[in-house]
Amino acid sequence: MLTNTQILALLQLPNLGRKSIIAMAEYAKIAQKSIKGVAELHDFIAECKERKLVRGAGQYLGTEVNTAYAFAVKIEEAAESADIQITSYYDKNYPEKLRHLKKDGKNDSPALIFSKGNLKIVDEMPSVAIIGTRTPSIGGSIGSTHIAEEFAKEGFNIVSGLALGCDTAAHQGALNAGGKTTAILAHGLDTVYPPENKALLQKIIDNGGLAISEYPMGVRPQQIYFVERDRLQAGISDATIVVEATSSSGARHAVNTAVNNQKATYYTELSTDFASQEDGCLFAEGPSLLTEDNLRSIITQLKDLFSQQ
Repeated sequence: MLTNTQILALLQLPNLGRKSIIAMAEYAKIAQKSIKGVAELHDFIAECKERKLVRGAGQYLGTEVNTAYAFAVKIEEAAESADIQITSYYDKNYPEKLRHLKKDGKNDSPALIFSKGNLKIVDEMPSVAIIGTRTPSIGGSIGSTHIAEEFAKEGFNIVSGLALGCDTAAHQGALNAGGKTTAILAHGLDTVYPPENKALLQKIIDNGGLAISEYPMGVRPQQIYFVERDRLQAGISDATIVVEATSSSGARHAVNTAVNNQKATYYTELSTDFASQEDGCLFAEGPSLLTEDNLRSIITQLKDLFSQQ
């Protein structure tokens, strides 16, 4: 089986993504391979390429693998110093909700996750993702806060992306209610984006919440990472709520993931354009309209669903 350091090293190599690395790790597990040293790891990569377990991987030089491994060790040391936990897909405490994340029927889980705070809340509490635009109306801000407060009062972990606007309001709503909240970040946990929310993130962690990312320290935010982040918001949640968004909003990535994983999705009246977009059959099974009148009913339904899992 591959170690966390080996998986982290593989992630440093060009053209090796999480799906390929999980396929390699699965092969190592099934074949009961115990890989020791950088030279054996280099040979293992070549073997996986020969067996067509990975696509796009290059013919890596031994020096490249050695450099990647040394960098992985440095990342682990930096993580330990910053009290950041590194968890692989094969660790016992890897969140089950992420372990079963799918896209088009295929595994879409992170090979590694980096976390700070209480990782247990992902599986021990029902979770709801509350997301939306970075520039909400007054109603959008109030709505995000209110919905988060109501779910948090009922023991839900409130999941969002720490962005300005609806995300910030959702995290704050959870804290207002004395609840737990999880921030999914699109960069390494050694930085905070946007910087205006540095104090908010610390408050989330100090109050028993969680910061989580699939990117190691040193990785700065990029547009594609926000798309990837959105799938994790839906992935660790039992339902996704879009409070305020337009048809072009990045929130569609989270909704897409929720639909792909057969999870409930909702929108409010502020997101009518978002929900009515014509984009194939994306919304064939949702989202459903969330109103003040049916909010309590939806909370109860999701709590019951979580208890049956």
